[in-house]
Amino acid sequence: MKLTRKNLTINEAENLSIEEIKNLYTEFVNPKQTKIFSNFPFGKDVFSKAEGMYIFTKENKKILDFTGGLGVLNHGHNNKRIMNTRIEFAKKSKMEVHKLVFSPYLAALSHNLSNILGSDLKRTFLCNSGAEAVEGAMKLAYRANKGKKFILSSDKSYHGKLIASGTISGSQIKNNVFPKISNNEFFEFNDINSLSKKLSELESKGGVYAVIIEPFSATLLKGCSSEFINGLIELRKKYKFSIICDEVYCAWYKCGEFFYFQKFSGFDPDIITLSKSIGGGKSSLSALVSNTKTYDKVYGSYETATLHTTTYNGFGEECATAIEAINILIDENYEKKVKSIEKKILENLKRLSEKYPKKIKGYQGEGSLFGIEFYSLIDQFEKLLINIPSEKIKSKGTLISKLNIASICSKLYSQHKILSFISESNNSNFLYVAPSLIVSDDEIKYFFDSIEKVINENIDLELIKYILKTAYNVIK
Repeated sequence: MKLTRKNLTINEAENLSIEEIKNLYTEFVNPKQTKIFSNFPFGKDVFSKAEGMYIFTKENKKILDFTGGLGVLNHGHNNKRIMNTRIEFAKKSKMEVHKLVFSPYLAALSHNLSNILGSDLKRTFLCNSGAEAVEGAMKLAYRANKGKKFILSSDKSYHGKLIASGTISGSQIKNNVFPKISNNEFFEFNDINSLSKKLSELESKGGVYAVIIEPFSATLLKGCSSEFINGLIELRKKYKFSIICDEVYCAWYKCGEFFYFQKFSGFDPDIITLSKSIGGGKSSLSALVSNTKTYDKVYGSYETATLHTTTYNGFGEECATAIEAINILIDENYEKKVKSIEKKILENLKRLSEKYPKKIKGYQGEGSLFGIEFYSLIDQFEKLLINIPSEKIKSKGTLISKLNIASICSKLYSQHKILSFISESNNSNFLYVAPSLIVSDDEIKYFFDSIEKVINENIDLELIKYILKTAYNVIK
């Protein structure tokens, strides 16, 4: 093979400058994404290592990571027990993958998942991403309820960005420009009357094979009510559909419970989808776990046993990593950790909101997943801009509404060495407070002390010029 240029080595990759990395991103990854990241101060740094709650730049600048890896890092960066598990796996040359032989790691992980989930959730299928698990769950529910046509999901939901998972993600409706599956409908989030009405409407049109819910919405930072869940259970009895719980983000104590559905007495979903922190921050792993009745209806014969497979079904090291990650949650009492974290976060949110009622609109969340909404002068500019008779301007409304929060994120990073993030969804404008479950009281205090310093600055003036320039360019 004749190459037009020399391939880079690992050593060469690790020694790339930020400008060289950006140039490679622009040419070979995504040029617009490169520009977006470059607008933030963290887009000017190269990161060389990570440990616990911290990430470090090549210049050894220590950054407090308050993102929790967007749900992936409940154990923090490079947890020592998880790292040792992976090191020992590699040292002993354990078998990573071979689909024609039994894997003790896949068997043990599947057992452990059923053990902690309880009820009759026993059949596990391992894959790689939350969206893949969701689509596998949709297939399973469809085949288990033969003859039924529709799937229902919340109008504010997020289930992934593949074709099917993107179709049923209510929060992505406006941005989903891709082909969509047929026979999906939406009900209003946490509204049992809306769900009941939809089920009734669709019964004569083919019926509903599944209702998929997020027991806790990471987009809205709200959980389903007991009234909604109890109503859902009764509606399942009446209309005979499968309940899918998407716990990709909210499981593993992130929102206060091992699994959020366990918060509701007598609630047993037919299928649950899991991902993110199941991999301990070191492996890309997801799972769908089904009750035996549903799973065996679909894959319970010799002819159907292999109707749903994947090349990357339970690699040995990934399964070993997940086994250790789950056991850490139990051995080190993460249930107690998250209750303490929730208490400290709520104390600080209450203090700041009472102290700055004209700057903080509100806050909400549970466990280690909260969000803060802020008032800003930008709110007034947004109202002015979206009233200008231009579709182009109106399309900028969501972006403009997030600029104030983005500026707070930028200040937290550049002035206080804290990495944070904002909501991607059009349905919410939160600065997320979502640390890993290993965060200390001192680190929580430092985060909120830093926010207080940032919101006491007149950051809005820095953005007015940019907003007006954006508006002018769009109109022009």
